[in-house]
Amino acid sequence: MIHQGFIFCICPDSTILQQQLEELVTAQYVSNKWEKSVYWGDEELPKKFWDNLTLQNLFTNKQIVVLRNAHLLPVDIWKNISSIISKPNQYLWLIFCLEAPWEKRQPKLPAHIQKLPCFIFAQKQKWIWSSPGVDERNLKQFIKTQATSIGLTFEPHTLETLSNLLPTDAATIKSELLKIKLSHSDSLPISTQQLNVISHTANTFDIFIFLKQLESGNALQVWTSILHEQQKEEDPLFFILTMLQREAKTLWQLLMGETVTGYPNELSKKTQLAKYIGIKGITKMWDALYFAEVTVKSGEGSSIQALETLISTLLPLFTKAQETS
Repeated sequence: MIHQGFIFCICPDSTILQQQLEELVTAQYVSNKWEKSVYWGDEELPKKFWDNLTLQNLFTNKQIVVLRNAHLLPVDIWKNISSIISKPNQYLWLIFCLEAPWEKRQPKLPAHIQKLPCFIFAQKQKWIWSSPGVDERNLKQFIKTQATSIGLTFEPHTLETLSNLLPTDAATIKSELLKIKLSHSDSLPISTQQLNVISHTANTFDIFIFLKQLESGNALQVWTSILHEQQKEEDPLFFILTMLQREAKTLWQLLMGETVTGYPNELSKKTQLAKYIGIKGITKMWDALYFAEVTVKSGEGSSIQALETLISTLLPLFTKAQETS
């Protein structure tokens, strides 16, 4: 049997990656004779790193070397590492962490890494672990799994609401679920009303009511909600942008005849809305959302200005749709 001298762990979510690293180290090497060292690919690798890779001494503890953000290493460094680990070393287990964002649920790896002899060899030996992290496809299941692990259960529809509130970030999801757990000492299923402890809803801004106000073209209620939020310290802009991006995606899917999960009554209304605003309207939504985000991130305007411009753009769009219906 070939000694597994290294493994590639490919995942964009640091929390899920860290969990996998702990499982790997625990499962593979439980002996105290192994020492673990962690290095980072976005920093200059110290002499100790190269010593860990090359030293083979009966009087030296075996080394588990974890290289985080390894995808950021320069080509020449990768070639050097690949050359060194081409020779079996029973005193070394090297874990490469490739943490770049994925595209279309596929890892986006630099071409020079994919061509490395060590990477090609790892593919043949199946010395590669990969996970897309948390995304919109597995968000609900990830929440459910994490909730179950800490003894949380939900009433009907609560999980659906929760998946719309939480971001696709494992650390945030775990933190918010623990917060729910600690705030409810009983073992009864969690209701939607009990989700108010979540950071995203703690400021009492109800995004779902806001969306209904916006999509119904109710200008007075929309601006009342915005003015109410502007009086608080919390800034709802990026949360609103996230939810509206999901909403725009849903409207597009419905317009294209794709399958979308949700309550039949709500989906029926959204399907009508999608048909009324059409491709041009949904495109205008995307443009407005992009402009609002760029305005703030580029420093060209404040979040309040961006939000006001966004609402001023979207309201006529939805108002016209309601008048047409």
